[in-house]
Amino acid sequence: MTNRRKLTLIALALIVALGAFGYSLQRAAAVTPGLYLVDGNPNCGNLYNSTVLEGPDDNLLDLGPLFGFKYDGNPTGDLSHTLTNGGGWVLTGSSPADPNNSVSIFNVLLSGGDGVQFDWSATLGIDAVIVKAQDANAYVYSPEAFGASGLLAPANKAISHVEFCYDYELNAEKTAQTSYTRTYTWDITKDFDATYDKFIGDAATSHGYQVSVDQTVTDSDFAVSGSITVKNPTPFAVTFSVSDVVDGVPATVTCDDYALAANDGAPGGADEETCTYTAGLLAGDDGTNVATVTSLNGNVDGAEATADYAFGDPTTIVGDPEINVSDTNGQSWTASGDDSWTYDRDFVCSDDPADYTAGFYTFDHVNTATIVETNQSDTATVTVNCYAPVVTKDASASYDETWTWTLDKTVDPDQSEFAGNDLDDWTWTVTVSESSEEGNFAVTGSIYVNNPAGSPGPMTVSLADQLNDGTIATVDCGAGATSITVAAGAQGSCSYTASPADRTATENEATGTFNGISGFEGTAGVSFDKNVVNGTATVADDEIGLNELLTAGDAGTRQWTATEGATCSDNPADYADDGKYSVTDDNTATLTSDDQNLQADADTTYTCYAPVVTKDASASYDETWTWTLDKTVDPDQSEFAGNALDDWTWTVTVGESSEEGNFAV
Repeated sequence: MTNRRKLTLIALALIVALGAFGYSLQRAAAVTPGLYLVDGNPNCGNLYNSTVLEGPDDNLLDLGPLFGFKYDGNPTGDLSHTLTNGGGWVLTGSSPADPNNSVSIFNVLLSGGDGVQFDWSATLGIDAVIVKAQDANAYVYSPEAFGASGLLAPANKAISHVEFCYDYELNAEKTAQTSYTRTYTWDITKDFDATYDKFIGDAATSHGYQVSVDQTVTDSDFAVSGSITVKNPTPFAVTFSVSDVVDGVPATVTCDDYALAANDGAPGGADEETCTYTAGLLAGDDGTNVATVTSLNGNVDGAEATADYAFGDPTTIVGDPEINVSDTNGQSWTASGDDSWTYDRDFVCSDDPADYTAGFYTFDHVNTATIVETNQSDTATVTVNCYAPVVTKDASASYDETWTWTLDKTVDPDQSEFAGNDLDDWTWTVTVSESSEEGNFAVTGSIYVNNPAGSPGPMTVSLADQLNDGTIATVDCGAGATSITVAAGAQGSCSYTASPADRTATENEATGTFNGISGFEGTAGVSFDKNVVNGTATVADDEIGLNELLTAGDAGTRQWTATEGATCSDNPADYADDGKYSVTDDNTATLTSDDQNLQADADTTYTCYAPVVTKDASASYDETWTWTLDKTVDPDQSEFAGNALDDWTWTVTVGESSEEGNFAV
């Protein structure tokens, strides 16, 4: 490896080390930095056009002409000087005097009493340092450097002079603050709607609720803002413009003044201006903000300033990061993000039959969950349809009015005696009366049980029935049962009978019991219909020419009369020996009804008299009797063998006959 090549590598290492030591670098240039060996005796004004003998690039054109400040001699110790002429320091070319900036040479390494290596520092950015000894080593910095170490002349020769090349540019520094708005919006959902069909008296139905909240976080109004401080470290007065771009978005930049005085060496003042900027962004991506300051003075370059920015926590909060949720069912929760909660509530039908109309009772339970902070809410509606039996009835009431008839027949006078041919009249009287008695009271009918349409199924209802006089009816739903099962939307019926003691009852009430709940009542008015028993009769009496149909209760006691007379017989043979002639006139009245056949008799006797002729007489006659006598035996003869004999029978017969005669009066 040649000595020249070794020097190049050493110099490059020194440049890297400078960065590690924290020397401030101000701006990047297009030139390739490094150690260049250039031909001849270049100065800062023409270095860019020099012939590169060796280096990281084959030319230095991108450097352009630079101002120069030369220590015109061999440095043998520490040196420091403002950019003004004097003390071996010379401004080259058209470089202006700049008493506010300086360069220093130190750590000089001597060889044979001559300086061959040194370190340097400067108060302004240096683009290149030319170390001359026959040819020149040009140390090129990009970005500009404010110091370096280990600079050598070519071939480690004694240094003939050192020239610092620089240009002037404005200094810029900036800040970057992020801001954005985070908006919290919420949606709330209350579930679940439901409809339940239930019977009165059913067990409670457990309904599950769910409350959900959905948080939407929207970041907006992204902006990067801050300050851009432009400083003029040069001896020139400078006007400038400034632009700022954030993530491709031009910022709005505002400066109070766009003219800077020449550097006066004091902090602040007219050579410094602080501008503000702001840029609205579409997104909150982190990045680097670049401000570009353009100098309008040809002797002074502009500057760039960068600042990293990162979007951290939002600077403005809209809405509520955390919410409280209240529920009208009595629950409450807190949420700071998407969340949901579940719980159960029991629903039961009213057990009061009075709440039901036509066997149906419904209610809506509207439950609302509300975000307290935003007043947003959602509801869930549970509809409970409740069904109960509908009991109706009819009633037919009756009783028997049973009539009893009485019949009486009289004659006046009931006997008469007459002398001569003319007789007095007599009067026949027929009397009918009736009386009634109530009985056989009965109330009958049907009890109807309706299971409303839409109910959840069949219902079995037990029934009882009672009159308002306290009489208990007998209910028969078939085979003596007192309960009935009715399908949904259907009607069933049971019969009943009641036997009250009288007809004072005016209302009949049926009571149904279902699911252990009684009070399902059906009523019917009771009006007893009269059933007339034996209520008509026919009264007849031929003697007086009576034949009439009677209706009970029409006229109370009824009477009919007829007068009759007679003439004594003129036939003496009709008269008895005593001269009397008696006639009895019998008369019968009848009453015929459904249940009775009555008969009433009356008679009257009248006696007629006639003269009686009497005499005496004695009369006799003889009745002569003749008698006869006969006697027989049977048998009249017998023959026997042995000692035993048959019997025989003796018969005596007497007869008589008479004859009348010898009559005399």
